[in-house]
Amino acid sequence: MKYMTKILFLLAVLPNAGYTQTAYIDDYMRINLRPQPDQASQPIGVVVSGDKLEVLERRDRYVRVRTMDNKLGWVFDKYLNVVPSAKIRLKENENKLAQLREELDRTKQALGQAMSTQAVALSPVSTKTVESKSSSISLLIYWFIVLVLSGTLGFGAGAFYYRHQVERRLGGLRLGPIL
Repeated sequence: MKYMTKILFLLAVLPNAGYTQTAYIDDYMRINLRPQPDQASQPIGVVVSGDKLEVLERRDRYVRVRTMDNKLGWVFDKYLNVVPSAKIRLKENENKLAQLREELDRTKQALGQAMSTQAVALSPVSTKTVESKSSSISLLIYWFIVLVLSGTLGFGAGAFYYRHQVERRLGGLRLGPIL
């Protein structure tokens, strides 16, 4: 029994050793940073929404954290969130949107330049290649239609044959509209 309690203690302590997690204060809040994990201790500082905190330890409903300016203290766990605040996520997404818009504009410009150079480069020889491509596409469509029609006819013939075999096994009993 003595070994069992030691093993359980080690299993409870070891996963927390050397493991840190980042947490953020929820949106629009100011919470007290306390030296002890209780409401009776006087606050040693304040953390506000969007502050990045390093989680060091958890005890009951309190979490020991380190702020970005290296202050250590305890905060109530219900105010922490592992997802950054909406204000931070909004700024990040606005930056990504601006980058994607710039990339889209560059791509549009490159496409416009490529289309203008292609229009100048067209000659009677290149129109023949366009015509041959369109004829190969129409040929591909023709064979696709033939394949679909033959598959449909084969399926229908198989269904009728299956119905005929079932009726034969049942001694001429008509199955009706089911099969």
